[in-house]
Amino acid sequence: MDIAIEIFGLVTGLLYLWYEIKHSNKMWYVGIVIAIVYTYLFAKSHLYASMSYQIYYLLMSIYGIYKWKKDANGISAGEEIIINEIKLVPAVVSSVLAFGLFLLIYFGLSDYTNAEQPLLDALVTSLSLLATYWLGNSWIGQWWIWVMINILSVIMFWRQNLYPTAFLYGFYGVSAIYGYYYWRKEGLYRNNL
Repeated sequence: MDIAIEIFGLVTGLLYLWYEIKHSNKMWYVGIVIAIVYTYLFAKSHLYASMSYQIYYLLMSIYGIYKWKKDANGISAGEEIIINEIKLVPAVVSSVLAFGLFLLIYFGLSDYTNAEQPLLDALVTSLSLLATYWLGNSWIGQWWIWVMINILSVIMFWRQNLYPTAFLYGFYGVSAIYGYYYWRKEGLYRNNL
């Protein structure tokens, strides 16, 4: 049963990735489904931080639906890729918060749970929180954070025998590089943050 759910997550994840690269608001709706699937799978695999991230991602998907519709200002999703330029202060503040969360998550997992990979789980989760926040704001730098996350995720999921999920995250890593260049080529930059 779990392998069927994991394969469903893989297929849904590929659909999500397609919508993300195309900068389609549909991505966020698919993200809600993915969050539910992986909350279950990660809980069963004792990847508690990654499981908690899925709950955060569920909330960020709702935020993303609202934010991207607001940013579109009448432009249909998929017609234009609207990229907001990131300013130094939000980049530094969000990165420092992500590092603080990494430490908090790591020590919490190490000291209070039976987590099997507390270091990787905490690192992947804290970087994912950062990248998702940047994605919700359409900051193009989020793609490079996803490349790092996906490399680390492949290692973590492979060690947990979550092979379809490891494959999905490997594909995500390659696609993140493509996504960056696609957004860079097709994006409409706004300097409003």
